[in-house]
Amino acid sequence: MKLRNPIRLYRVWRRAKRRNAKMEKRRRSEFRWRPFFYGLFATALVLGLQVFNPGGLHAINEAAFDQLQRQKPRQVDPSVPVAVVDIDVRSLQTLGQWPWPRTEMAELTKRLAALGALSIAYDVVFAEPDRTSPDRVLESWRKYDPGAKISMDRAHRDNDAIFAAAIAETPTVLGVVLNNDPDGGRPPVRAGISFSGSDPRPVIPNFLSANVNLPLLSHSASGVGNFSLGNERADIIRRVPLLTRVEEQIVPTLALEAIRVGFQAGSILVKSNDASREYGATGIGIATMRVGPMEIPVEPDGGLYIYYSGNSAKRASRVISAADILAGDAPDPALAAKIGGKVVFIGTSAPGLLDLVATPFEKAAAGVNVHAELAEQIIAKYFQTDRIAYRDELVAALPTLAAEEKAAARAKIAELEADIARFSEPVFISKPDWGEGVERLFILLVGAVASLLLAFNRTALAGLAAVLGAAAVVAASWLAFDLAGFLLGPVYPALGVFLPWGTLTIYNYVRADRDKRAVRSQFAHFMSPEVIEEIADDPDRYLTPGGDLRPLSIMFCDVRKFSTITEKMTPEETILFINEFLTPLSEVVIRNSGTIDKYMGDCIMAFWNAPRKSEMHMEQATLALFQFRQALREINQKFASIGFPEIDIGIGVNTGPCAVGAMGSKSRLDYSCIGDAVNLASRLEGITKQYGLWNCIGDNTAQGVGHTFALIRIDQVAVKGRSKPETIWTVAGEADVLASPEYQALKAAVDEGLAAYKAKDWDRAEAAYRRAGEYELDAFSPHGLIEVFLERIREYRVAPPPDDWDGVYVATAK
Repeated sequence: MKLRNPIRLYRVWRRAKRRNAKMEKRRRSEFRWRPFFYGLFATALVLGLQVFNPGGLHAINEAAFDQLQRQKPRQVDPSVPVAVVDIDVRSLQTLGQWPWPRTEMAELTKRLAALGALSIAYDVVFAEPDRTSPDRVLESWRKYDPGAKISMDRAHRDNDAIFAAAIAETPTVLGVVLNNDPDGGRPPVRAGISFSGSDPRPVIPNFLSANVNLPLLSHSASGVGNFSLGNERADIIRRVPLLTRVEEQIVPTLALEAIRVGFQAGSILVKSNDASREYGATGIGIATMRVGPMEIPVEPDGGLYIYYSGNSAKRASRVISAADILAGDAPDPALAAKIGGKVVFIGTSAPGLLDLVATPFEKAAAGVNVHAELAEQIIAKYFQTDRIAYRDELVAALPTLAAEEKAAARAKIAELEADIARFSEPVFISKPDWGEGVERLFILLVGAVASLLLAFNRTALAGLAAVLGAAAVVAASWLAFDLAGFLLGPVYPALGVFLPWGTLTIYNYVRADRDKRAVRSQFAHFMSPEVIEEIADDPDRYLTPGGDLRPLSIMFCDVRKFSTITEKMTPEETILFINEFLTPLSEVVIRNSGTIDKYMGDCIMAFWNAPRKSEMHMEQATLALFQFRQALREINQKFASIGFPEIDIGIGVNTGPCAVGAMGSKSRLDYSCIGDAVNLASRLEGITKQYGLWNCIGDNTAQGVGHTFALIRIDQVAVKGRSKPETIWTVAGEADVLASPEYQALKAAVDEGLAAYKAKDWDRAEAAYRRAGEYELDAFSPHGLIEVFLERIREYRVAPPPDDWDGVYVATAK
């Protein structure tokens, strides 16, 4: 089929594309049940994982929550009255190794009270008598020397009694450690616990016993709190139970008890979620706790996520060394600003005392800092609401105040407004009871959407939906945390996005691989491996009539005098002869990324830039052309050794727009190309015989490879079947020839001869062409070309061309 008109070529291509689009639309509208059910199964699997929440996925979710805290730590309100007294390495170096005498602890307690501490909470348990008490020392001496006598003031003989007296005189809270030792003690609880709604004991974490303080100390304390930091599935402390119990006895956590004592609250009010006829997703549970003026929203089991304000280095300003408190004969008044009016926690950061825990910010943080963080966020929330209430009272009272009082009130209101705006960020973080329901709804929704998209083979759209869904999950998790302090786990929704999509992607991959194997099996014997792989990657594109419109570089290679050479051969010898020269020439095409279109007897048709696109297709085709010359030498050497005659070839190469694709139907097709550029490439191969050349390339190809190959312009020809003239060239060498004097002189002579020929200056043209005959290159002999033009010049001298002659030669043969 000849397509001489580019407009006609375009119309043919457009019709094929429209036909392909209709077939593709029909194919995509077909519902595929198998991938749909695979997607639903993957969605059901994600829902099952979310319900059972296995340890590994739970840990990933918790790690995501840690990252949220690291991105946005809790805002620090410097007015929140919490301080830490650290029994640090410097304190141990100054006052001696731990445990210190109880007289030192009594002095520390009294000095903190004298500096104005609201409450003093010990993150330490005093379970054994002080071994440094004089009574204990005397008892030890008498064990080895029964007659020993030491004179002592009996009022100062028991260090534990001295410490107990100091505890009794101050607002001190002692800590206990809960455990499951059946022989352990029972903590003497000081806090009253009252309930609003159902009894919450069934949901409060339960322990069998506790490691308690000496009874003398416990009975002297204003409060007793549990300083165990929960029983999480991970080592990182993220969540702490505010209430625990030893059988039926409820024990508050150390931070909660320190706040109760510091703010002089008699009891802790526990409100269950059924107190206002509200029920959580998990049934009866705790909704809030109230300690004095502070209300704390908690999870159903009474737990609270700690919202950390940063690492220990960031919060160093709230920490005072115990050595500084005990320095000198009396408390340093300068320390009152750091201690006065604050809830004070006493603990240790010394590595050797083994009270280091992991937090989202640190691998080894002092446990006492965790209690301080918990107390801070509880009090910070109260300060937020108290500022708002105080501002509202002042605003309401403004009309009743005198003029001078109004000015002071307005100034105070402005100050409160600034603090309210400054400290407005959430201080509590929690998992809302509706969070899991929202997660399940999202998983169901995205799973159904992904399954439907992939059932209709909308793979790209499903992939885009998966990416957008994952982005929405991350954004929702961050916004919920940033704006409201809600912890919405991203892991299961993300799995809900990617597992159905991934399952169906694997299904499509297996299906596509099966189809590729079928394509390879079908075409393995008559298409190059590269083309087979390209078609196998997208069989619906290449195995449907139609194709693509793109620029191609097309080559035709023909054996000269083939009929004469083979007329005396038997059919078997002819087949062997053809295979012996087609095989190495085909390898050259394939090696240079070309596609062999077809074999037409002794002729090879090949093209570049399809199906695999290449920006270098003109260079690749021209390089293959040049490598044919070396391959031909080797072929002729082999032919000489087996008794076959030598052969010569003619090659034509042209570049231009073509329609390329499968020609035919799915039952019988040929991956090929059509277009005017193909026809011209065939004509160029025929022209080589007329000009005595072994290769000829079109002007489009020459313009693309002129910088990498040595070219010589031959003529301007209107080939048979075309009215438009084409400038034709020949490849005379590779890049190394470009700078050679012989090439430069030969090219200049041929160019001068052609210019003079077109100008009808026959004498100058003849002289230039004869001068060109003095040069010869390895890949180009000009003698055939010279004879052609000298013959034309002789004819035109006898019968000059018309006045309007433009120098174009009209070919009369293919």
